[in-house]
Formats: sequence, structure tokens, C-alpha cells
Amino acid sequence: MCIGAALASHGNIYIFSEKFVVWLNTDTNVMSNVQFIDSVNNKARDNDHRHTLLGPGGRIYILPNHDNIGVFDTNTRLYREIVIPHNDFPPHFWGGVIHSNGNLYMAPYYGLWIGVLDTVTESWSVINITSIFPWT
Repeated sequence: MCIGAALASHGNIYIFSEKFVVWLNTDTNVMSNVQFIDSVNNKARDNDHRHTLLGPGGRIYILPNHDNIGVFDTNTRLYREIVIPHNDFPPHFWGGVIHSNGNLYMAPYYGLWIGVLDTVTESWSVINITSIFPWT
């Protein structure tokens, strides 16, 4: 199942599934070999990734429905994860945006918080929105 695609600054288009990434070189129209991204304790599938966003520095953020944020570096072609602290809530998100301030904002999926990732420091915070939504 395709969960998203992103166009990197060097022109390659990266296409993601929950388990792997392939990329199209738009100069030659040649696809890469499959590169698996779920080798980190098979967590990529457990995260239930739903959306991809191109961020600064050639990094593609793979947003989870829950658990951790995947990061694929288009320069090194390495995959890693940023752990989202759960504290007292189970996070559930559906999509997001990268703001011009460099922060990644994740939309809640019937949740009580907007997730915020500082893409420079990789620090995680939340914005409480319980006062404005009816499902709270």
C-alpha cells in the first residue's frame, strides 16, 4: 500500500509504502531497487505510517497514525525513527504540514493534541486543543 510520495530538491521522486521506499530518477526515468525501511525492529509497520512530507535538508518525514515518526534522508538514503513520548496520552495523527518556521505540525485524529516536531532539534511538544473540539 502506497502511503505517500515526495519530490526531493535533486529531482528524484520518492514513493513510500509501510515497508519500503523506491525512487524515480526523473532525468533518466529509471526506478531504483526496493529499499526496505522496516528493518528497525520491524517498527515501520507497527507505526502505521500514513503520510509523507518533504522537510529541510532532504529529509522526508513519514508521519505515523501512532507511535514514532519515520525519517528518510534522501542524501544518505538511510531510515531512522524519532520516538514520540507518549506520557499520559496515546497519540493518533492524520497528516501534517511543515511550516516555514521549520516545525512539523501533525493533525490530530480524534485526538486532543496537535503534535509539533522541531525539525532542527527534533524536540517534541504538543498543543492542547481540548477546548475547541466536540469529541473531548
